[in-house]
Amino acid sequence: RPLWYFAVADCGESKLLSATRIRYEFMAWQEDGTEFSVEQDTVLLMHLAEVCLLAAFSFFYITLCKKYMESAENLHATIWALSIAGAVLFLGKIFGTIHWTYYNSDGEGIKALDVIADICVMLSQVTLASLLITVAHGYTLLPGKNEDLDIIVLMVFMIGVIHVLLAGFGKITDDAAHKWHEYEGPVGWVIIACRM
Repeated sequence: RPLWYFAVADCGESKLLSATRIRYEFMAWQEDGTEFSVEQDTVLLMHLAEVCLLAAFSFFYITLCKKYMESAENLHATIWALSIAGAVLFLGKIFGTIHWTYYNSDGEGIKALDVIADICVMLSQVTLASLLITVAHGYTLLPGKNEDLDIIVLMVFMIGVIHVLLAGFGKITDDAAHKWHEYEGPVGWVIIACRM
């Protein structure tokens, strides 16, 4: 992330400058006419590749689920949780791709889609991690050993809400000049604590 420094001088004797807040917007284009900086040059291409790969995987996954449902009549809750996590991730990647497509042309993108994309990816990660934790706590595909499932579902829901709030808060302070990473500082610390 390049840093730009600006100096403002008060040529008069007034103390106006010490109490003045200045806002500015700097727009720059690359030689090829895009808004992407060097480190973002392949972001749109990578998002398009992710969406294509997730679409191909989703087609294969849905085909397997349909075959399984023909023999077993329904899918287990674990497979449904995995399916929901995959669908939310796919939706997030689609929103991210739309945002980066607009960003390529106007340098701003669609902020709401960027926030929703990050929240979807975060929820997918929380769902998959929670599924692994649930299995580690003894949840099985067979009935009988799943007494603590209500407590685990409530805990997973609360962790999901916390992650959504943190992703939203991280996006609010996204353009801060002092930030080098999206989840830097207290937001990142809380996410790490939740995931531990």
